[in-house]
Amino acid sequence: MIFSGSLADISPSDVESVTVLKDASAAAVYGSRSANGVILIESKKGTSVNGKPKFELRTSYGTISNVKPLEVYGAQGYMQHLNDVLNDNGTVVPMDQTPNYSANK
Repeated sequence: MIFSGSLADISPSDVESVTVLKDASAAAVYGSRSANGVILIESKKGTSVNGKPKFELRTSYGTISNVKPLEVYGAQGYMQHLNDVLNDNGTVVPMDQTPNYSANK
């Protein structure tokens, strides 16, 4: 596994062997992450419960759903919606552009 922590996090009593890979041997296995070389540390033992290996897995999932379908406007509907929004905010309504958009329904 790739370990991103500090070497101080590894207990020396758990280390079985240390191997240093550099150049092509590291790049063949680890690709661009091996630019500065790779240190392989093999541990003496893993953790177990009642003599059986112990694995821990954390997962999560999420879902996304549309609460309300989107309203699709034509040119005239968009201008009406824009005017309604501006009226609700107390902003001056722009000049009515409906004639300009009528040809592009």
